[in-house]
Amino acid sequence: MKLENLNPFIRYANLHSYYEETSENRICYDCRLFYIMSGEGAVHVNGEDYSFSNNTAIYFPPLSRYTFNFKKPDSAKIYLFDFDLCDKFSYLSSSLNTAFESSFKSERAPRYELLRELSEPIIKGNCLSMFADIAEAVESFLSKDEYYIAKVSAKIKLCLIKMITENENFISQNSLIVGIKEFIRANYWDAELDNTTIASHFNYHPYYLNRLMKKSAGCTLHDYLLKYRIERAKNLLITTVGSINYVADRSGFSSCSYFISRFKKETGLSPRQYRIAYKNKDF
Repeated sequence: MKLENLNPFIRYANLHSYYEETSENRICYDCRLFYIMSGEGAVHVNGEDYSFSNNTAIYFPPLSRYTFNFKKPDSAKIYLFDFDLCDKFSYLSSSLNTAFESSFKSERAPRYELLRELSEPIIKGNCLSMFADIAEAVESFLSKDEYYIAKVSAKIKLCLIKMITENENFISQNSLIVGIKEFIRANYWDAELDNTTIASHFNYHPYYLNRLMKKSAGCTLHDYLLKYRIERAKNLLITTVGSINYVADRSGFSSCSYFISRFKKETGLSPRQYRIAYKNKDF
């Protein structure tokens, strides 16, 4: 799913003045958006613990496992929304609620592609700027006023976009990905450049960067580097008269034979065939 396809379908919206705490994890069938209007405590979600206080927005994707622990559960005020990120399952109009882990039935969960940025929980404090949209969305949903379905969807979409773009983790990860791509563009020609040297440059474990790149670009760090080298090789093949060995070396491949093998696997043509097919073509 892409951001332009984000079209929240709201099944439930209300203001709760009490939260029933449990020791067993709950699992949500669809998405959850909690806006902690007042209350302090911690939430345990998917094995991680996060603290919260007044005006904290909390988003959970489907199948999240969570428990809340309020310091004063009797005085908490929480806006709660149950929804999908699209209207594919709008025929399931009633709340799907949650289930304890011991009674959860996975087949009840609507399945669709999640927006990458909303595939993991987001916990964001200091969200007072979202309060008006949250309160108006609940009021509109409960009153069923004219065009309430579209109005509530638009307000929740705006809140989710704010959470994405203001999420410190999202910002820092995006900055890291941009830095990695720039580093590859500047050093792809070095045959010694690989996952380990890239990770060492940024002081991260190769596994973490590989997972981050796959989440961001849809391919592993190794594949991204390989594809970039192939693209540079394509350019050299049609813009220079250098030998295949020269192109392999300038593109960062450790040997000509490996370059020829990988190039043919990626393009379906040998480097020589590619040069004949595309050299001197009009662009």
